[in-house]
Amino acid sequence: MLRHAFADRTSVLEIGSGTGQHAAYFAPALPHLAWQPSDVAENLPSIRVWRGEAQTPRLLEPIELDVDQPFPAVQADAVFSANTCHIMSWPQVERFVAGVGKLLPRRRVSPLRPVHYGGKPTSPSNAEFRCLAA
Repeated sequence: MLRHAFADRTSVLEIGSGTGQHAAYFAPALPHLAWQPSDVAENLPSIRVWRGEAQTPRLLEPIELDVDQPFPAVQADAVFSANTCHIMSWPQVERFVAGVGKLLPRRRVSPLRPVHYGGKPTSPSNAEFRCLAA
C-alpha cells in the first residue's frame, strides 16, 4: 500500500517512530524516498540504533517531534504515522492533525487503523480505538 501511496512522493516524515523499527523496514523497501523518523526525545536513541542497523542512506537522522510543541520545520511531501493517534489524548490528536495540515495543506490524512487478527484486536488500546478519517 505504501509503494502505491508514496509512488510520486520524495520525502516522508514519520511521526511517532517509536523504537524505529517501521523506519528501518520501510526506508529500504522504498528507496526512492528520504525517510525522516521523528518522536519525543526519549525515543530517539532507539531509533538511532535501528537506523544504524538498517544502514540505508535515505533513512535520515531522527528528529524530535512532540505534538505538544510546535512542529519542527521539515521538508516533506508525505506523512506516515502508525500506532500513534489511538494512544494520544484528543487535544494531542487535534494538534497532530493541525501540524500535518500546515506541513501538507492540500493532502488527505488517514491514520493507520488499529490492527486486528482473526477479527480480534491485538491490544486493549486497539480494541478501544475509534478511527476517524480526515
